[in-house]
Amino acid sequence: MNIKDIAKKAGVSTATVSRALNNPEKVRKDTLDKVMKIVDDNHYSLNPFARNLASPGKTNNVVLIVPNTMNPFFSQLAAGAESLFDEYGYYLHIYNVQKHLSERAERIREVLEDFGNEGFFDGLILAGSNFFNSTYLKSIPNIKKPCVVIEPAPESNQLDCVLVDERTGIWLAFEHLKKRKHETLGIVHGGADLDLTLRKMTYIEQLHAQFALETRKEWILGSSYDSIETSHQIMNRFLDSGAPRPSVFFCFNDIIAIGVVRACLDHGLRIPQDLAILGSDDIVLSKYLNPTLTTIKTPTEDLGKTAARVLLNKMTNPTLPPQRIYLPPTLIVRESC
Repeated sequence: MNIKDIAKKAGVSTATVSRALNNPEKVRKDTLDKVMKIVDDNHYSLNPFARNLASPGKTNNVVLIVPNTMNPFFSQLAAGAESLFDEYGYYLHIYNVQKHLSERAERIREVLEDFGNEGFFDGLILAGSNFFNSTYLKSIPNIKKPCVVIEPAPESNQLDCVLVDERTGIWLAFEHLKKRKHETLGIVHGGADLDLTLRKMTYIEQLHAQFALETRKEWILGSSYDSIETSHQIMNRFLDSGAPRPSVFFCFNDIIAIGVVRACLDHGLRIPQDLAILGSDDIVLSKYLNPTLTTIKTPTEDLGKTAARVLLNKMTNPTLPPQRIYLPPTLIVRESC
């Protein structure tokens, strides 16, 4: 069954059926009831990709491209974006490019350019540091659809960006470390070549002198932003080495912190008495760890919702100048630090 069949059964036009499905408030109640009874009786489901047949040039579909779907950060981000798109009658589709990350860089560019130019989507949101290495930036000028990035896009002032004020988040964390009398700082990041790591390392260097925190090269550990297991292994290796420990490890996201906490507990360390752990993002799991995780809270759902709002404005008025919107972080103090 399709819209034409429903229209014929209901004795109305296809345009009326389309309004009943997409803008029911614009249809008389008796007509709406008649159409929806036929829809329910026949288990009809509107194919969102078919919208552009009835409305050329507009599909009411948007896509959120993420580097993986395992990290709860991205599911929280999607929830925020979807909540706003729903209000305006848009379908949010999520595309995970993880399977392409091990392929040649050109393949990622092809994926971005395909989504940024094909007729099934009105706009797209890019999330995740993987996209903003110099290799991937080459694809951005070839994206013709409205595009918003949830990340500062280096070397580009032509993109709408929604991001968190990470430097302020680290400053808040260091203020807390100072109050707790910490003087030595270890770091566990998720990849030395990723833009997120490079930014946070820069902010730490800028704030080091102000807070007099000592960091040694051997206390800077590389892990994965998306793997608890990898972080567990990395911290196990460090603790097995018997090397001197800092008083606190700053993990660049909570996924890393979870693995680090588990390794410390496996080695009989008390947290925070023997080693304090600080995370970043405040994913849902953080408050259920034992000990609960002190972390820099990213307003993740607000990030998604703000990106959705910017994209909706851009799709309505493509000539709007690019925006760079910063959302404030907060420090959530719990048991681990």
